[in-house]
Amino acid sequence: MKKYFLFSISFLLFNCAYYNTFFNAKKDFEVAQKLELAENGRPKTMAIQKYTSSIKKCSYLLTEYPESKYVDDALFMLAKAIYYSGSNYSQTIVKINDLLKYYPESEFIPEAKLYLAKAKYKTKNKDVAYRILQDFLLVDDYKKIHPEALKILATLHLKEKNFIEAEYYLKKIIDEYPKSEEFENAFFLRGKTQSDAENYQKANEIFTDLLSSNVTRGIKFDARYCIAQNHLLLKNYQKANEIATQLLTDEYRENTISKTRLIKARALTKLGNTDEAITIFEAISNDNKRTKIAAEASFYLAELYFEIIKDYEKAIEKYNQVNKEFRQSEFVETALTRSSVASQILQYHGSGQKIDTKALVMQNFKLAEYYIDILEQPDSAIVVYDKVINHQTKLLQTVDSLDFTISNLNLKIDSLTVQKEISDSLAIIDSTFIPQIDNQQIQDLKLQLRDTKQTLHSTTEIALKYSDEFVPYAKFVKLWIYHTIKNDSLKVDSIFTDLNENFGENKYTFGANLLLKNEKVLIITPKELTETIAFDEAFRILKNENSAINAMKLIAQNDEHLFVEKAKFLLGENYYFSLTDSVSAKFYFDDILHNSQNTEMKRAIKKYYNGENFIIKTRLPLLEKWEAEEEKEEKPTINE
Repeated sequence: MKKYFLFSISFLLFNCAYYNTFFNAKKDFEVAQKLELAENGRPKTMAIQKYTSSIKKCSYLLTEYPESKYVDDALFMLAKAIYYSGSNYSQTIVKINDLLKYYPESEFIPEAKLYLAKAKYKTKNKDVAYRILQDFLLVDDYKKIHPEALKILATLHLKEKNFIEAEYYLKKIIDEYPKSEEFENAFFLRGKTQSDAENYQKANEIFTDLLSSNVTRGIKFDARYCIAQNHLLLKNYQKANEIATQLLTDEYRENTISKTRLIKARALTKLGNTDEAITIFEAISNDNKRTKIAAEASFYLAELYFEIIKDYEKAIEKYNQVNKEFRQSEFVETALTRSSVASQILQYHGSGQKIDTKALVMQNFKLAEYYIDILEQPDSAIVVYDKVINHQTKLLQTVDSLDFTISNLNLKIDSLTVQKEISDSLAIIDSTFIPQIDNQQIQDLKLQLRDTKQTLHSTTEIALKYSDEFVPYAKFVKLWIYHTIKNDSLKVDSIFTDLNENFGENKYTFGANLLLKNEKVLIITPKELTETIAFDEAFRILKNENSAINAMKLIAQNDEHLFVEKAKFLLGENYYFSLTDSVSAKFYFDDILHNSQNTEMKRAIKKYYNGENFIIKTRLPLLEKWEAEEEKEEKPTINE
């Protein structure tokens, strides 16, 4: 009896420990399941943490209680947690196969097979996934969860835009399983399938039927949203606006409210009510920072400025905001392209002189980088770089044309001035003579000459920027593409020869030379490199050898040197803090305070020298900086 009692106690403790751990694992899993996915469709950090916690607890149970008759619970929970964490679908397959092999009588076998199919699809074994699901539908014992298998089949076909197959499986759920949990979702997805296939009218017919069915309020609101969106795509803008407006009075879900407002704003744009549309677009962006919906709102607001208002500067601002809001947005590529077009309109048609030329050209470079880094389309990037390179020729032609115009205007002004002098002389001699040329004609030509000279000056400056910066950079990146990505040695040789012949002293030519030598690429001119090395060497020995101060002084005395101001600053600090020579330090500090544009250096100096006297400091500024940084790191944030 005593042994039986002890055995009962041990068995009870064993089960309590097992169930307590499993309960916590299941709790973590369920919490993660309730958290919304991120914009990219993956679990957020908090969800991943909960899934990871569940995985650890389940793994512990499998290690510590391998003989438990409930171990299949932990094994299946482990497989699901790994699957939803998105960390390792192959491991999900391993765990489910273990369940199928070692626990064939488990109640979780049918559901596990569905997860096996989904994991196989995730690991690119699509044919295997479809076969598992098709076989599943042939097993009568699994009939209760056939609707779930049909829904998975429909969803997978939708991902591949196989709308006919998706429609077949969704209709099968609706017709044969009207009381299943999957019924209303299948009904909605059937309408969504037609929308994705661009059969907007057919989709609205299905959604209208759904509104008359016995489904939940949330699904009905989703259907009304889709109806409004379809009317927008059918260009029934008034109808789309009416439905969206009514839905906004009923909708209670924040994420759907923003999407519905977006439809309303887009419809208002097309109806000509741009002021209200702008207000809504801006509000959506402000209320949903760094999200997919904010990126979409920024894109359509940019389109409004570009297409309707023709405010290209504002359009560029909003196009650039798309990528900032959500880098994975489907609108990023189009936004970059449209921004580039808007930049060219501003720059090449004379209305963009208020905007810095470099900022405008950078729109092209951003687009090219997007082609290389994100889309992996180097040929498209090359087209963009060629566009920048070729524009230099147009600019030079414009400069020549303006020069010619100025010469003609000078000739006309000189000719009219001479004619007016002769005419004035004749008028003095003969009072009846009427002069044919007045001052206004000459003044108009002088004004035209002044404006043309200003245009020539600004155009010449732009041409110089192209010659010094934009074109060499574009050629350098083209060389990098042909060398690194396309392995086209003929193109590389051609571009490299061009860079050396036309941009021999340019920093990008030097960078190209290093690239082709398989050395570390530095975008710097040989002169700047030499000066950098000299400065670094002087700085390295400055604090150890007083004689080395002469090396730094040579730099400080050369007003053309790249590091002249930095050398003066370091000499001043060295004299004051290391050599306690305030007189020499004052000489360099005064020079910086009076002549330099470097506000950071001035701010640093004024911490211990006010321009007349040194401020008594008991500690070195560097120590204060370090302690301030440490204090900042130790101070807890609100999130903590």
